[in-house]
Amino acid sequence: MTGIDAADVRPGPDARQTMRSVPVAVRAALEDSLALVPELYEAERRSAAGDDAPARALVRRRLVAGATLLASLWHTAWVRSAP
Repeated sequence: MTGIDAADVRPGPDARQTMRSVPVAVRAALEDSLALVPELYEAERRSAAGDDAPARALVRRRLVAGATLLASLWHTAWVRSAP
């Protein structure tokens, strides 16, 4: 079994976009995560049966989503703080 490589979780292409509304973007990210609960349960079931590939793939995708959201938040704050 191997771990997750940092190169697998780099922010996606949306990371450098300035958010129109931070609260709306955060809410959308939460809703995206909530929509994945059934997939999470299925991945957990398959992991218990010895197949952890779906769980690892889900974790990678969510780490990328989190990294992208954080980078976009940072970029938005930086752009909006310019004099």
